[in-house]
Amino acid sequence: MYGVVDNNVFDDFSYALRNTNTAYGNDWWRAAASPGFGWTLGDRYKLYFEDNIFNFGSGWFSNGASNSQFSGRYAFRYNTFNVQQQAYSLFDVHGIQSETSGGMFACFGAEMYGNSVFQQGRGGTFIELRSGSSVVFYNQVSSFGLETSSSQVICPTTIEMESQMVTNTYFWQNRTGNTGPLVYAKNDDSGIGCNGRTRPSRGQDFFDNGSSPGVGCGPLAARPSACTVGQGYWATTQSCIDLTGATGANPATPIQGTLYVCSAANSWSTFFTPYTYPHPLRGNDPPSGSAPRAPTNLSVLAGQ
Repeated sequence: MYGVVDNNVFDDFSYALRNTNTAYGNDWWRAAASPGFGWTLGDRYKLYFEDNIFNFGSGWFSNGASNSQFSGRYAFRYNTFNVQQQAYSLFDVHGIQSETSGGMFACFGAEMYGNSVFQQGRGGTFIELRSGSSVVFYNQVSSFGLETSSSQVICPTTIEMESQMVTNTYFWQNRTGNTGPLVYAKNDDSGIGCNGRTRPSRGQDFFDNGSSPGVGCGPLAARPSACTVGQGYWATTQSCIDLTGATGANPATPIQGTLYVCSAANSWSTFFTPYTYPHPLRGNDPPSGSAPRAPTNLSVLAGQ
């Protein structure tokens, strides 16, 4: 299922949303080469949540916006989160927990950008990534952290399982406040020993502004000519040090740019460009070849 969920207010929730496919989760991975089944960053084949406001009640033990399992995937951009309890984590992307056909297969990944978190003296984790390829950038995360980990307890023994671990994941320009310090990603204690190193590993499986290699930011003309495999560079004409106007519901200056990744020594390749914002399905005339416009003014009556 893909489309857009926009301009809503979610009031007084613990976990507000869940993105999962429990019926055919394994089959999605096996059909990953087919359009809409696999995972391509920046395309339309995912559910976008944009310009929403989430108010989390103080009566809950913890606050969470969404978790995801069984081949789930999502994109959250330009949303505002008012958090009153500790969040661990505000977002979750679950990993593979079994190699058997009936076991839980991993999520494909997440896109997270332009979101604002306002917390009432509470900390926590903004997102916990346990699988897939994701981009997390230009979020104002207050005092929240960014983490990767693994849901697995053994090293991968099949190509199918290997492809579901955290890989090709990039964090950049996430800040405490609009102009505060950068928030770096880390691997929590649930990483696993695999082929002589911990998976996922910073600077090998996931990258951020402080890793080596890491992720740079600036005009395209300033992109380094030399690069190391895995290194990232966000090419943009916007500020790399000030998120003002670019985060939260209905931003004044939506984020624009392209993430380039070093695919071979000293060779840059386009990796990610944000999908059209506002989402085309919010308008009256969807682009040629896309799905029909979402219905409006529906009434659902009991027994009808």
